[in-house]
Amino acid sequence: MTSMADTWITRTLPALSPWVAQWQASARLRWGVRLVLGILCVHGLLTVLDDVDQKRSALKAARQEGSRLAVMGQEGDWAARAQQAQEQLLAYRSMAWSGSDPALGEAALQDWLRKVTSGLGLTVRDLQVARVATPSAGAAATPAVPADSLTARVPPQTTAMRAKLIVDLKRSAVMALLAELQRNEQSLLVERLVWRGSAVPPQVELQLRALAGPSAPIAASAPKGQP
Repeated sequence: MTSMADTWITRTLPALSPWVAQWQASARLRWGVRLVLGILCVHGLLTVLDDVDQKRSALKAARQEGSRLAVMGQEGDWAARAQQAQEQLLAYRSMAWSGSDPALGEAALQDWLRKVTSGLGLTVRDLQVARVATPSAGAAATPAVPADSLTARVPPQTTAMRAKLIVDLKRSAVMALLAELQRNEQSLLVERLVWRGSAVPPQVELQLRALAGPSAPIAASAPKGQP
């Protein structure tokens, strides 16, 4: 074993001697090697510190989540909270244009707008109703218009709709139409109203927001005092 080590040293030293001589003769080489080693050490230290910060952040988040769950566990009356959430959901659904399919809600809104405008003597130049693309209805909604911040989140089991209505300008009839929109039980939000005085004849454009969804249970709309 000793002879093998001696043989290896005997063969290796002559091969290393030029490098050793160059190391001893060149101060630039020595400083360059030291600089590279220093950079590697600093990089390794920064990597370790980053890993420590990540683990510390993860531990802090876990503690916060544990504290939140502990507080939630100490709170009671979950049945009342569930009932309150159900009542809010039913209230949203009672404001939606009902139908077993969102397309039926679109048709109901379109028919209602035509009926109201006809009854007020307004001439309809254009009427379009389309579902707004949302994460829950996105690709399945056809036709659809892009979502925005107001319709990115809609109540469960409902679909956001947008209606565009253009009628000839009759001031008293248009004001009556706005009053009908406000009185209607279903949700109707006027997000835009444009008076086109330069058109022939003058026109008014309304953009409306609405919700489509299934009908609310009868119990939700029962008069007070009844079971």
